[in-house]
Formats: sequence, structure tokens, C-alpha cells
Amino acid sequence: MNETVSKIFLGTAVLMAAVVLQAEPAVPQGAGPKPHPARSDGPGQKFHRRPPKAFFAKLTPEERARLDQLARSGKKEELRKLMHELMYKYRPEEMKRLEALNAQYLKTQDEAKRAELRKEMESLVRILFRKRQDFTKNNIAEAEKQLERAREDLEQFKAHFRNKEENAEQIIAAQVDFWCLPPEERSKQQFKPSGKFGRGAPPPDRRKKEPAAP
Repeated sequence: MNETVSKIFLGTAVLMAAVVLQAEPAVPQGAGPKPHPARSDGPGQKFHRRPPKAFFAKLTPEERARLDQLARSGKKEELRKLMHELMYKYRPEEMKRLEALNAQYLKTQDEAKRAELRKEMESLVRILFRKRQDFTKNNIAEAEKQLERAREDLEQFKAHFRNKEENAEQIIAAQVDFWCLPPEERSKQQFKPSGKFGRGAPPPDRRKKEPAAP
């Protein structure tokens, strides 16, 4: 997959995840059982996780192309339906085993066998729970990084605004001087800063800083 296609698919993947997070429709007929309430994160909760990157890595080129086509055409319902089909198809092996054990558990009337099956199901549920927790933990770490970057940007915007306010008269004067020039002169200066905080000047905190003295 070349770089251009990779970028397109990454954008599509983000869109697909966003669409899936909007609602939890029923799993399409023939794609498997409807999600059981016990798979939620708690009573009354409907927290939908973003599909992990490993999920998208499992898709065939045809499946990726189909998802990309639906995303580009804005067919959200079809996209959501196909996503749930694929998420069921590529569900974890532990989930597949749980479904098989569930069928055995419901068929047998032997209490000893039921206890054995329940113990095995508990082991698998614990594994799935830990995987979900690890995935959520990674999301938390990423969200914290994004929040920190947002805070840094906010402080830079504030500093930029304060500097502009403090030097408002000089900036305005420089702008007036600029607009008093002939068009050809303005064209030459269009992409050049005018004065210390003039036209086109970047926020103060984002300018190249001299290395600190030892």
C-alpha cells in the first residue's frame, strides 16, 4: 500500500470509527447474535470503543475498498451495517470460544459439566476484560497527550493575543502604512512581517529562539 492510499485509508478508518460510535444497531441477519447486555461496561452504560488498529489490519483489500467506498459516498447506515458484520467476523478468538461454550452450557443438564463450562467461560471473560481495560488505558494515555498539546496551544494563543493587545497601536500603524503603499509595493511586502508584531508575524512563543547561554 503506497503512502497516498495509506493516508486515504487512515482518514476513512477514522470516519468509520466515528460512525460506529454514533449508535449501536442490531447485528445484521446472519452475522451472528445480537450483543448481550452483559458485554456493556456496566448497568445502563453504552460506552462504544473505537475499533483497534488490529481490527483494520485484518481486513482484506476488498473489505477495505468497500468500506472506503461507503465512507466516501456518505452511506452511513450501510457503512455502520458492514462495520458490525466485519467486527463480528473478526471478533476475538476468546469471544468465539465463549459463544461455543455458551451453546454447550445451555444444552447440558449436568451440573458438574455446567460448573466446568462456567469456570472456563470465566477465564475467557477475564482475558477479554483485561484486553478491553488495556485498550482503554492506551486511549486514556493518548487522550492525555492530546490534552497536554491542547493546553500548550491554548497558552500560546493567549500569549499571542496578549502581545498583540500590548502592541496594538504599533501594529495598527504598520498596517495603515502598508495600505498607504502602491499595489506593487504592497505585493512585495504581502508575505513579510511589518514591524515587530506586524503583518504575518507568528505568535511570539512560536518564533525561533536563540539557544540559552550556558
